[in-house]
Amino acid sequence: MRKYLAPSPSCHRRAIRIPSRDLNRFIDAWIYYPPYRDPNVPSPVVVNWHGSGFVIDNLGIDHAFCERIAREARVVVLDADCRKAPEHPFPHGGR
Repeated sequence: MRKYLAPSPSCHRRAIRIPSRDLNRFIDAWIYYPPYRDPNVPSPVVVNWHGSGFVIDNLGIDHAFCERIAREARVVVLDADCRKAPEHPFPHGGR
């Protein structure tokens, strides 16, 4: 007989724009909050740089990974974008 577990509650995900040190530039990101998080209690934060070879715009491709880490480790996860080549070639692509 196979046992089925009730699905875990999903995380709350919100799109944000982080101001860059460069004028009029922002870094797009998703922030994942674990379920049942008390907003009055500080939480650890995990930053996920998806990379994607630093040439393909794939922010959010790690959604399942980020949600699972937030939910199971009970941490806030920041999934941040990065500059892409060829507009920002190495070594500036990841900054």
